[in-house]
Amino acid sequence: MECKICGKYIEEGKRVLVEGSEIVTCDRCSTYGTIIGDIHREEPKKPRKIEKRVEEEIEFEEDLIENYFEVIKNARQFRNLKQDDLANLINEPRALIRRIESGKIRPSLEVAKKLESRLKITLIQKQELHIKPVTAQTKKELSLGDMVIVKDRRGKRK
Repeated sequence: MECKICGKYIEEGKRVLVEGSEIVTCDRCSTYGTIIGDIHREEPKKPRKIEKRVEEEIEFEEDLIENYFEVIKNARQFRNLKQDDLANLINEPRALIRRIESGKIRPSLEVAKKLESRLKITLIQKQELHIKPVTAQTKKELSLGDMVIVKDRRGKRK
């Protein structure tokens, strides 16, 4: 370190209050102000090892199976239910059941869970989202596309 008054290199110095500012000086220049304390030479710090953290997370997203409308219709017919009966069982309008079975709309996850429960079928599957490992020392900026691997319903990468 160096004395802020004379510029001389010093290993140990004094903290001095000079004209309202706290500065580091050598012993000789410390007489120009009020001594606050001593500054001792610090031991050189050992370089810390930078630890690379690599984490891979697997998240799941719920999605409907591809042929949900056929499965619902076949299960309803197998149980000898009319669309009105099924609508009453799950407490939803008949028009919704008709549109779902025709494939015109996709049921919400809530409705799909009701249908699964009443018809004893599987409509919702979990789709894996693999998050690529990212190290703490990555230099470039990452986008969402760099982080996520999306798999289709058959488990193949898209």
